[in-house]
Amino acid sequence: MKTPEHSSPDELVDRLDRLRRGRSRAALAFDGDGTLWQGDVAEDVFHWAIQRELLGKVPEKDLERVARAHGLEASGDSNEIAKVMFDAYADGRFPERTVCEIMAWCFAGHSRDDLARFAREALRDTGLDARLNRALDPVLDWARNQEVRVVIISASPRFVVEEAARRVDVGPKDIAATTPAFEGQRMLPRLVAPVPYAETKVLFGRELLGDATWLASFGDSVFDLDMLGAAELGVAVCPKPSLRARLGELARATVLG
Repeated sequence: MKTPEHSSPDELVDRLDRLRRGRSRAALAFDGDGTLWQGDVAEDVFHWAIQRELLGKVPEKDLERVARAHGLEASGDSNEIAKVMFDAYADGRFPERTVCEIMAWCFAGHSRDDLARFAREALRDTGLDARLNRALDPVLDWARNQEVRVVIISASPRFVVEEAARRVDVGPKDIAATTPAFEGQRMLPRLVAPVPYAETKVLFGRELLGDATWLASFGDSVFDLDMLGAAELGVAVCPKPSLRARLGELARATVLG
């Protein structure tokens, strides 16, 4: 396996510009957490809500069921059960894909307006603005100037990603994220589609981009590897060790940061 080169932001823009030539429609796909911003916005909102005991009765039985299916003792209210599952995940005793699902639908019973407010207040209180990855500003500026579409493909809840994405001028139609079901304005304790995670990120990306050239993908985790490989150029942004160890599997890759 070859060792990917490192690029500065300006070098990366030059490389993207060369790849862009002759393509009428092109797009860049970004993971959010650890890539466009430091930290995990799903966890930010989840912990913020639990501290305020905002999870209600509606998801309680479903949370109990999932906890017990994974061998966890489940008791207390929704906030306590959800915390038990997250703690087990942090200890390596609970699957990441499932915790991504839970951090979305555990807000069941709340309205869309509630969710937007939770996300807005939680991301303000946890200082997301100060955690934006400014090394990507030249890339985002280039994309806007060249009319290259920018999309986000994230395993975090849609209502959280939409709030975070406003900071990088990405709107709802350019986002694929974990999406709970709703009945009217109220969230239900289930999802409408699989989590955009690992190999499914590619499926969501192709649905979003259609026949546009998938110019580059940006990610930080080994669970972004399939998405990085689906683009003409995979960009590992401050990659975690597990991703760094596998970048040589990609045909064309570079490291930023």
